[in-house]
Amino acid sequence: MQPASRKLESLSREAVEELSWLKNEPDWLRERRLRAWTAWERLPMPSKEEEWRRTDISALDLSGIVPFAEGSGPASDLNRLPAELRAEPGAEAGFLVQVDSESVYETLVPELEKQGVIFCSLDRAVRDYPDLVRDYLLTRNILPDERKFIALHSAFWSGGSFLFVPDGVAVEIPLRSVYWLSRPEVGAFPHTLVVLGRGAQVTYLEEFASPGFEAGGFSASAHEFFLQEGAQLRYVTIQNWGPTVWHFGTERMRLDRDARVNSLVIGVGSRLARSEVECYLEGVGAESEMLGLYLGADRQHLAFHTLQRHLARHTVSDLLYKGALRDRAHALYMGLIQVLRSAQQSDAYQANRNLILGGRARADSIPMLEIEANDVRCTHGSTTGKVDEDQLFYLMSRGLSRAEATAMIIEGFFEPLLARIPLEQVRTRITRFIREKLVYGGEGR
Repeated sequence: MQPASRKLESLSREAVEELSWLKNEPDWLRERRLRAWTAWERLPMPSKEEEWRRTDISALDLSGIVPFAEGSGPASDLNRLPAELRAEPGAEAGFLVQVDSESVYETLVPELEKQGVIFCSLDRAVRDYPDLVRDYLLTRNILPDERKFIALHSAFWSGGSFLFVPDGVAVEIPLRSVYWLSRPEVGAFPHTLVVLGRGAQVTYLEEFASPGFEAGGFSASAHEFFLQEGAQLRYVTIQNWGPTVWHFGTERMRLDRDARVNSLVIGVGSRLARSEVECYLEGVGAESEMLGLYLGADRQHLAFHTLQRHLARHTVSDLLYKGALRDRAHALYMGLIQVLRSAQQSDAYQANRNLILGGRARADSIPMLEIEANDVRCTHGSTTGKVDEDQLFYLMSRGLSRAEATAMIIEGFFEPLLARIPLEQVRTRITRFIREKLVYGGEGR
């Protein structure tokens, strides 16, 4: 008979201290958690300020959220994953699984371990590589006291992932993490910390998923990335929580000289999801490509707030977010290009494209510019439209049903983004989501 798993029953300062004690954490981490809790208590709940006034969280109830729940054992937890989320033999150089609050499975090919690559849960990294983690975790990128839900996350983060690639090491095969929320009362607080050395290269995918709960579910995640000179990162994150989950995520990347990142954010699930995606181009010649793909149905609310911040000269950022909506779904895109006076001769591009598939679906798009430099090229824009009836007629005249023709048009709309997904298994699944969720109904699960 398995012993009962330990869990914390409420969001409180006492729970923060107990969590740190359960994990046997060093004093410096316990102190950071407590400072974050103090910030959570001090900061007001977002309401009517500009960045939040189009995202209504008045129905959010955190009173029943369990901030930590211990897993019931690696083997049983891993077997509870849907088959499509499990490791794909030969396609991944490393695979990490978290169920609820704890990591239950970690693997990395021995060749990469010999080269000094570290890929493990953040909990284990705190124990095994404390000096490395202490220098980067919630200290000089995402700060615990800057925003309300970041503070809550910083107090209760658990499990998570840590990826370190040393100078000059190129990881040729993708790494992947899966976060599975099995119980609606358990809050998910995963934290990602990625540090790439000079000239390092890696492709990393993260997936967040859960079954369809009858009610409830809460996630507050944070993702920190540090790219040193000449480092290259391809990053894909897929948010596919169940249709009752509230999700708040913050992703922030800092790029040194000549570093390059290609990121793709995919939003499929949740009741309400608010994602902040930010890139700080701090070194001369740094480049970022920021892509987004989102699918909304029923009464979903999907909000994306992006920041392209140019701090050094000769930097380039290129952003394209595309979404398709049906029923009474609502998407919000709010993006800011910010070019400081120190970032002369920089290029920045930003575009948001939305496809409305009927019903009372709505897309709000708010692109913004703040330019202090006088020798730059910056453009931004947005479009929202419906499926072209002429295209539908043409495809149907070739023998396709209206549903098949619609699916083909939507897939063509997203194809430039789908082509960026490095794993065929994942790409096929996203294509299936498009058909099930937007064309044939259902929840895209």
